[in-house]
Amino acid sequence: MDISKSAIDSFQSPERLELLNDIDNFRTSGLQNLPQIVVCGDTSSGKSSVLGALSGIEFPVSGTICTRFATEISLRYSAAETITGHAFITPYAKNPSKSHGTAVEPFKRDITSLDAIPALMNDARKKMGLAEASGISRDVLHLRLDGKQLPNLTLVDLPGLIHSSANTDDIDMVRDLIQDYFKQEQSIILIVVSAENPTQNQGILDYSRKFDPKGTRSIGVLTKPDALERPDKSSLKPEMMQLARNQHPTYRFTRGWHVVRCLNDKERADGVDRDLIESTLFRREQWKNIFHPNKLGIKSLRTILCKYLHEHILQVLPSLQTSLEKGIEDAKSSLERLGDPRSSLEERKGYLSRISKRYGELVRDALEGNYSDAFFRDGDSPTRLRAKTMALTDEYDQSMRTKGHWFDALEAKHQIWDGRSNRPEQITQSDALRKVGELLETYRGPELSFLFNPRLVAELFKEQSAGWESLTSKYIRDINDAVRRFLNMVIDFICPSTGDTAKLVFQHFIQDTLEACQGNLDSKTRELLSPYTTSFLFSTKKRLQTSLQKIEHQYLQKDKAGTTAQPQQLLGLKSRVRTRILGSNCSNILEHIMMLQLKHSSTMLFFLALRHAYFRNLKLSSHRKWSYI
Repeated sequence: MDISKSAIDSFQSPERLELLNDIDNFRTSGLQNLPQIVVCGDTSSGKSSVLGALSGIEFPVSGTICTRFATEISLRYSAAETITGHAFITPYAKNPSKSHGTAVEPFKRDITSLDAIPALMNDARKKMGLAEASGISRDVLHLRLDGKQLPNLTLVDLPGLIHSSANTDDIDMVRDLIQDYFKQEQSIILIVVSAENPTQNQGILDYSRKFDPKGTRSIGVLTKPDALERPDKSSLKPEMMQLARNQHPTYRFTRGWHVVRCLNDKERADGVDRDLIESTLFRREQWKNIFHPNKLGIKSLRTILCKYLHEHILQVLPSLQTSLEKGIEDAKSSLERLGDPRSSLEERKGYLSRISKRYGELVRDALEGNYSDAFFRDGDSPTRLRAKTMALTDEYDQSMRTKGHWFDALEAKHQIWDGRSNRPEQITQSDALRKVGELLETYRGPELSFLFNPRLVAELFKEQSAGWESLTSKYIRDINDAVRRFLNMVIDFICPSTGDTAKLVFQHFIQDTLEACQGNLDSKTRELLSPYTTSFLFSTKKRLQTSLQKIEHQYLQKDKAGTTAQPQQLLGLKSRVRTRILGSNCSNILEHIMMLQLKHSSTMLFFLALRHAYFRNLKLSSHRKWSYI
């Protein structure tokens, strides 16, 4: 198609051309949300035909999905008689497959004529890994064309909005793609709508209303106006004429609507001149008497788009300039954080050596609680590692004291530790004694009826200390998380924020060591807990005597206040049994056994007292052991 015949004003001044070229350079450099015209519509809306008429490129046209990926087309006027240019693919940045990006990035082609572009686009489709008739890609094909025949336009062709497909992934991908471009507020949106389809069936109109509710960025294009002359489509004529006059109650745009007549499949196959058949239609009274000439035909649309794009660029230029200046400052800051160039091996070694030294200094200060460095400027920051670990240790100590036991049988009401709750339940002493009585019956051995199996103390202690493992594991996890977070902050502080230096240092030098430390801590925890999970328990005579004396004193004090049941029975039984167990000058064991003639409840009370003394003794000892963690 020779679009130079249109003799349009394409705004081909050197200043405008330079401005568009600068925008192109920004886009090539990776800047996002730049001024452009995005062409979108439902499938079979005539979008590809409109784009082809605007650019002179023969885009594939059919009743199914034609456009399979976004194509950014930069058309630039030049004095050259022939059209030249180049094409390349930008891989989708969020594609999880690294091999895909490696495969499509080398795609680069030189363009010597518009006729070569359809084959080039087919090659690009294959390079993106798309099948012949299905699939959508988020990669972007870029076409940069220069020639005397071309207007100064930047167009983006998007896949048509799909309403039904065997592949639902295609539907979702097209919707996401269209939404991404609609969200770019610097873009002008060219909404292509077919006159032979009711507005409620054309989903692209809903997108324009959602992302451009005021209609300031949208330009409407009504295609296939000749279909309204068919009897089966005559009922659509009132609404479509209302839409084309920009008088629709819902879809009104600041820049209005344009009407374009493109070729159908038969006309295209017969080689009909599209400009001729379009101008013939719009010379009819129903069109020329209602619409201004600049609202009819592809020539008018091409001219007005050049004007709109230039005006839009001038309008957003101040904000674009601010964005560019900020980007330049960010780039300069990134370069400064990178430090001096490290082109030689010695320079790279020196850089890593300085990082290592700084790392050691900060870790040492954190462990010693020396927070004078700027790294520790925030008083509540996780950078203050020693303060954080001390707080976690205090929290762990408090948890062990308040929730590290199953119940406490020496209080009027007793706390039961529940691993599922931070607040233990409450039971009375009588409930605790009843449970102990059940255990005494369950664990009876060959001992006399008023004695108890000594192994029962160990069994009850294992229940009493059941919460130790979970509390200690939580403490270790908290410490490990605090250390890991601290080290991440150290690495981020001493390494440049640009590039992968911090990530690589952590991955190759710290992560494995942290995991090894975690394994050692888990092993040490099992080692420290193992003595309290076996059936054999041990405590020195002196420690156990001291604990029993303290418990005796507590009972005497509570007896005076009237809060302890059967104190004298308990203390008498305890005194006699303690004499035998913990030391005595008597040599006759039977004499001491015969002295134990008390009620069963007193036996349970003494058993609980003995269990509590042992638990208190072991808990104090274990607190010293946990300090090794």
